[in-house]
Amino acid sequence: MTSKRSCSGPAGAAGAGPGEATPQADAQRLLLVMCTAADDASAQAIARVLVEERLAACVSLAPVRSTYRWKEAVVNENEVLLVIKTAASLWPRVQQRILELHSYECPEIVALTAAEVDANYMTWLLAACGGVV
Repeated sequence: MTSKRSCSGPAGAAGAGPGEATPQADAQRLLLVMCTAADDASAQAIARVLVEERLAACVSLAPVRSTYRWKEAVVNENEVLLVIKTAASLWPRVQQRILELHSYECPEIVALTAAEVDANYMTWLLAACGGVV
């Protein structure tokens, strides 16, 4: 059974109303970090550590098929894509932790800033990452 998650912030929290986006400066405090792993077990291990250590609020996993050049050969393999939702201020620690945990010699670690973020989600994300600013 899936639990219904409420992302409303603490009572009296400042910000936009329900369903409204945060100001752009606040939205840029969110990073979406993309990373691929060789298999589901590896991806789940990375995801669990990042969330347990409060380096990420949430990590979504999805199977993907990747085609890339590696050591002069074109490779086509199944991988698992991690979409890591974290605070921008945690980027150096997230990147370092992925490098420590990852099985690849050169893992994909790409961080994207958000243009808009629901205010309640942003409040939840920052709290889930240990209340970082």
